[in-house]
Amino acid sequence: MTKKSRTPQAINAGSMADIAFLLLIFFLVTTTVADESGITRKLPPKSDNTTSPVINRNVLKIQINKNNQIMAEGDLIHIYELKDITIHFLINQKNEINLPQKRAIYIEGLGERMVSKQIVSLQNDVQTNYGIYVQVQDELAAAYHEVRNELALDEFHTTYDNLIERKEFGKVKVIKKLLPQRISEAEL
Repeated sequence: MTKKSRTPQAINAGSMADIAFLLLIFFLVTTTVADESGITRKLPPKSDNTTSPVINRNVLKIQINKNNQIMAEGDLIHIYELKDITIHFLINQKNEINLPQKRAIYIEGLGERMVSKQIVSLQNDVQTNYGIYVQVQDELAAAYHEVRNELALDEFHTTYDNLIERKEFGKVKVIKKLLPQRISEAEL
């Protein structure tokens, strides 16, 4: 008996490229990319005026030192106190002489309203922990948000959150004019 030499059968690899392509498409479609998040702040428009005088009573000075200690107006405070201190500063309900001045501004749809000249100045050391910096920013944002909710209740009988949710952007803009968010990280 004689042995026949057999040549091995070749595997058809033509469809392998198709399968690889389909797998690539599958992974691209099903993979989610996490959104990066950060501190959302709208930068003020560029001003031709390089410097303007700021009266000290209109500025709430908040400092974070290299030991991650928070100071408000020179007094050492805890992070949980910052929101209440900021709200008291923003509202100045009794028109105290050591808190921000108010000026009359005409706001369309509401008429003339008293608006605070407030500025929150945040200064931190280069060695400040980023986590504490973000916590301070969150407390400041929460203070502004709470006061804006109260203003919306007074003016429109609903919260600021509801105005945003219902997309009543004209009223949202009015509330922002009544309490503009002024957080400065520059030396004053």
